[in-house]
Amino acid sequence: NWPQWDNYDKLLLQTIRWSMRSHDLDDRLALSTEARDGAIDVVVSALDRQDNNLNYLNLVGSAILPNGQSEAISFQQVAPGRYTAKVPAEEPGIYFLAVSDARGSAPVRAAVNVANTAELQKLTSYDGLLAELAEG
Repeated sequence: NWPQWDNYDKLLLQTIRWSMRSHDLDDRLALSTEARDGAIDVVVSALDRQDNNLNYLNLVGSAILPNGQSEAISFQQVAPGRYTAKVPAEEPGIYFLAVSDARGSAPVRAAVNVANTAELQKLTSYDGLLAELAEG
């Protein structure tokens, strides 16, 4: 039996919340991203329960590219509790990222939209048209 449609939204919301929660209560990974210059800069900050930096982690990551292919992400520790990686992002679209500790912690996920279309490369305003519209 299928769930009633009015309960379907609740079930879907519970499933999404479950998939996003952390299953490793001892460690906290925070993921931030920035798309620029044809790449996505990925930064992971790792803290334990007492807010101490977690060092020497073996972070593993993967990226699902807009064309559907998967690519491994390699991280380097650059500061106490701070790890970075760079994902090439030449084609426009949405990149799905997942990062976890090799010990088997639940992955931290992010989606990054790379808007690299021609119309967004060079944005200009048409002051003459704007002035006409303002007067009219």
